[in-house]
Amino acid sequence: MIEFLLASISVASVVALMFKLVIKIRKLYSYRSLKVEDWSKIEEGVSVLICIKDREPQFQKYLNKIINQDYKLFEIVIVYEGKDEKMYAFFDSVKGTENLHIVDITSINSTLSGKKKAIHFGISVCQYQHILMIDGDCYPESPFWIAQMMAKKKGYKIVLGASPYISDSTWLNRWIRFDQMTVSFFYLSYTLSNKAYMGMGRNMLFDKSLWTDSFVEKYQKFGYGDDDMLVQSVRPDEVTIMIDSLVYSYPQKTWIGWLHQKLRHLKIGSQYPSAIVQELATYPVYSMIFWIAMWIWGSFFRMHVIWVLVLFLYIILKMLTLWMVEHQLKIKNKVWFLSPFFDFYYALMQLIFPFIALLYRVRWK
Repeated sequence: MIEFLLASISVASVVALMFKLVIKIRKLYSYRSLKVEDWSKIEEGVSVLICIKDREPQFQKYLNKIINQDYKLFEIVIVYEGKDEKMYAFFDSVKGTENLHIVDITSINSTLSGKKKAIHFGISVCQYQHILMIDGDCYPESPFWIAQMMAKKKGYKIVLGASPYISDSTWLNRWIRFDQMTVSFFYLSYTLSNKAYMGMGRNMLFDKSLWTDSFVEKYQKFGYGDDDMLVQSVRPDEVTIMIDSLVYSYPQKTWIGWLHQKLRHLKIGSQYPSAIVQELATYPVYSMIFWIAMWIWGSFFRMHVIWVLVLFLYIILKMLTLWMVEHQLKIKNKVWFLSPFFDFYYALMQLIFPFIALLYRVRWK
């Protein structure tokens, strides 16, 4: 009787996950790819906003990929806070670049804190109504990135892009990329389902009019999560995505660095609508129920062919889901095959880390 109950719980968990994941995969695959004629004639001005804290060595290497974007009318606004002499020397070397503006806020006192301070002062000097954000350690893979983001902007107030991490051979890197692909799957598919709940600050286009004094005052106590709060400030049907070209970023190099970054991102999740939080929580809950039921079933009862088939079905479901996400985003260095190794620990992390994040003190780095 108990063995039958455990089998039923395991199968029910797989079926429930399959139902939910299939719906979201279908949404992600409903995305209409852009054609050249969609973005080749757009001429509206765009302000590319880059906020940098202290030293960012990758920025010096990738700035040209933004300067050389194939778009008619755009400016680059760099907001810097720090005292790194190499960064100041680099800024001096590019000061003559056309449509490049550097704003140093290091000595400016403000009631705002963290990255919000940098974004606020950066937006105040942006001359165009379309603000396109990217981080200093990121680069767009396509010279048409700005044009393609603008092509998706028509009729929407916010366009969210995808930003995978650059790969290497370490297990930390694989874990981070696995995490990022899972996060991307959810926020992209939920946005297409008119349930947008978070942003992607290193690849995000929005109306300048959204950054109002009332918005800043409302979320002043948060020195983080401004991209998420911008998404929360508009109707879900006013947000869309653009995944024809991606923005790549360097991941953390240490487990401690990744932990701080992850907790910083999760902390703002407490501000999401409760319905979204509850729905997102069902995925790791179903996964954990599955693993616990399978462990008890396999440890105390006979592991016959049904046990193996149920486990096989679950693993295939998770691997196929991630493969389809990476295929849709055209990711070259894939991590879908790591699902059997990471799935249990990832579900455990998703259930525990949000509570740890509530106690975490965020600083902009």
